[in-house]
Amino acid sequence: MAEPSLIQDLLSKLEVPIIIVLTLVIVRVLFKKLLDSLAMRGTISVTGKETVLRILDISIIVISFLVLVAQFIEVHMALIAIAGLTLVLVFMLIDKIRGFIAYLSLQMDKKIMGKYFEIVLPGFKEPVYGRVAKISSSYCEIEDVFGEKYLIPNTVMYNAVLKPLTPTVVFDVRLKITGEEDLRKLIELFKSFKPEVFRIDDRRTIIRHVGPSRFTIRIVAHPTGPSIRHIEIIDFMSELIGRFKEYDPEVRFVKVY
Repeated sequence: MAEPSLIQDLLSKLEVPIIIVLTLVIVRVLFKKLLDSLAMRGTISVTGKETVLRILDISIIVISFLVLVAQFIEVHMALIAIAGLTLVLVFMLIDKIRGFIAYLSLQMDKKIMGKYFEIVLPGFKEPVYGRVAKISSSYCEIEDVFGEKYLIPNTVMYNAVLKPLTPTVVFDVRLKITGEEDLRKLIELFKSFKPEVFRIDDRRTIIRHVGPSRFTIRIVAHPTGPSIRHIEIIDFMSELIGRFKEYDPEVRFVKVY
């Protein structure tokens, strides 16, 4: 008679763990459908979805094991075992957890993708200028205006200060003039100048010097594409020289940011 009693007691102890495991499996299936929907809409990447599911699977296995253990030992011992295992896992995976939280936060913030920023990173004196081209599970890929790429850890990027920025190229153009009539013609030429590569920012373009024989203007322009190639800067300078060739132009590249 002892054997049936032992089996019945074993089944009664397994009843709760089985229910909990089945519930966790159902939650996992529903959560996967939610993540699939978010990935299809572009809210999170496929890599992000797979990472979340991997962590969920590990959590389900750990919880199932702890529930099963709790059924066969004293309650207070089970609580101590759960607390101890939890602390060990947290200490072992603290960097992974921080990185994952940063990754999810960056993935959810669609306002930063593809846009240019001045990125002030904690612990760095000089800011980084560029656009967020890609977010992986470990790094953010930053692409500057020349197409150069930098990898910044998600945990660092998460704590960075982002200032919206429009890629800008600055040139100084120095021209020879003979009188007021030349000055009027030059102003009209600048107003009608429509370059192919860059878009001139009229609000920030300023006259730096007007003299009896010299006229200097600082041109501020923005690229029409996602990045700037060195050849495009040369082409734009050639356009300026061709546009104002009658006035013996001197074109100087000042900076890009």
